[in-house]
Amino acid sequence: MAEQQRPGHFVRYYLLLAVLLSGLSIGCDSSPSVPPAPAAAGTAWQAPADAKTVKIVVDYGDDSEKHLTRIPYTEGMTALDALKLAEGRPRGVQLKMEGSGEMTMVLAIDDLANEVGIGDGRNWIYRVNGEQPHKSCGVYTLAPDDVILWKFEKFEH
Repeated sequence: MAEQQRPGHFVRYYLLLAVLLSGLSIGCDSSPSVPPAPAAAGTAWQAPADAKTVKIVVDYGDDSEKHLTRIPYTEGMTALDALKLAEGRPRGVQLKMEGSGEMTMVLAIDDLANEVGIGDGRNWIYRVNGEQPHKSCGVYTLAPDDVILWKFEKFEH
């Protein structure tokens, strides 16, 4: 008869152990103290609250915008570098470009491509803190807290 009660005793022991272990994890902070490493090359994560960052706003020219905040800033970062980091974000952007350095041209963001060959067509034009730089996004260096606006619009001379 003692052998018949023994299996029930182990079941109660495991249930008690499970309850105790689950109770210990309720008050624990499971968030990491440092940002996780990227899963693959080219991925980015949101910077910690106290880190230097930049922000990207993508304006599709149809009353739709995408805001990508707390992009980690690094010394010497260009407007293109920030956009590439945004590409690696969950729900980030899809980027098509050509050239490099001062010859860089953004051809498309997400599914919206430059309207090449259409007289007064719209293109992707960037601004930093409201000002339109007279340099390619591939060489324009950013500062912490800069806001980069990529807007699909007609170029105004």
